Amino acid sequence: MANHLVMLIVAGVIGAFLIVLQYHFPYQLEVFAHPKAYARGLQYAARGAGAFMNPNNAACVMACLALLTLPAVRLQSSFLMKAAVWMSTAVLVLGLIYTRSRSGFLALSLPLLGMAIVGRDKIASWSILLLGLIVLILFSGYSQLMIERMQEAYNPESGEWGYNVLGRFRTWSEYFKTATLRDYIFGQGPMGGIEKNRMEPHSAFVALITVYGLGSVLWAVLAVYHFFKRSLALRKASLPALAAIGRGCIWLLVAWGIYANTANALTPSYARYMLFLAVVLLDRAYFLSQYEYDLGVQGEAMWDEGNGLWSTQNAPAVF
Repeated sequence: MANHLVMLIVAGVIGAFLIVLQYHFPYQLEVFAHPKAYARGLQYAARGAGAFMNPNNAACVMACLALLTLPAVRLQSSFLMKAAVWMSTAVLVLGLIYTRSRSGFLALSLPLLGMAIVGRDKIASWSILLLGLIVLILFSGYSQLMIERMQEAYNPESGEWGYNVLGRFRTWSEYFKTATLRDYIFGQGPMGGIEKNRMEPHSAFVALITVYGLGSVLWAVLAVYHFFKRSLALRKASLPALAAIGRGCIWLLVAWGIYANTANALTPSYARYMLFLAVVLLDRAYFLSQYEYDLGVQGEAMWDEGNGLWSTQNAPAVF
């Protein structure tokens, strides 16, 4: 499991490098440009997106993977691997800065603050916050662009909300106003919502209610319930690594929810992939926790802290 987590984070680091490269060399890497960028003379590249093609999707992946570095560190036994994971966290934060995504910034910073205040991994959480601050200082020019974009949403001096935020409030209001009783029950589909309201809802929660209907809402509630149930069950695992994975998955879901509140997180593939990966990771950890006692007592398996795996010929087929 440790190797799989590391491979996932390495993939995120590669994605972060592509975000930075595409930001600085938009014409050389126009293969990654969003189709709308051509109509704007590649001005869309003013925000890094890399292979994700959309800055907000890229920011969602960077934020979620940065939170997964906490359990990844727990699964490593060597100092060099732990250091490599921490360095990967800095790269992921840098990739997030280049996207200039407000939703992505909140999706990372708010869960980290929550983990630092009420979580069990307070030292690691404060370490990531400090690491992020160092990255912000080292890349102050790009950080300033991010801060300016955050101020476009709300100006503390004037106390006014930005046009972009007000526009999204109006969009959400329109989606609720134009949705019929049939839409609330059976849904109208993404294209139906766009045709009726002339734009995307820019909120997964608004879309879930007005676009996908009652059945999808019930399914989402049950899915989140079982997700939290399994995550909380891992707190009883005697292995700290499994308990850390459970906590990491909870905070990843919180980050995804913060991002999805102000972004279209259901239609794009990458945002959905993060949920899928979190579910797979959680299921694997939960499965191991169920076999943990029996395998240990029977002497058929021994936990290998270096690999984060059960080392036995009779280990579960989950690997």
